[in-house]
Amino acid sequence: MRNKNVEALRTLLDLCHSDTSALQDTWNAILECFSRLDFLAWTPAMATTVMQGSTQISKDAIFQSLRELAGKPVEQVFVNSVKLPSESVVEFFTALCNVSAQELRQTPARVFSLQKLVEISYYNMARI
Repeated sequence: MRNKNVEALRTLLDLCHSDTSALQDTWNAILECFSRLDFLAWTPAMATTVMQGSTQISKDAIFQSLRELAGKPVEQVFVNSVKLPSESVVEFFTALCNVSAQELRQTPARVFSLQKLVEISYYNMARI
């Protein structure tokens, strides 16, 4: 089952894996998108609300696709932060800090991006 939103997320992930130099000042929007994807993928009630009007079969397929994308494909973007040039990694870290701050202001507070900050700090420790 194809869904335009799922396809857009796949395209975004492909871009993150193939042409990171083109992303520059768009990291904030991209990382915010990943944060929301994680929220939707692991909050079934929210995902069901977002997919109102879809048949149960299409909801299940879309929900499964969201979970798959929120897993390894998104995780790989953070792991690949070690491959970013110095300027880009600073933009990436800064954007992730901004998204993390937004998540922490939510009720209840979310820690997805804060956790990713810890992870990419570890991955990029050798850069210093």
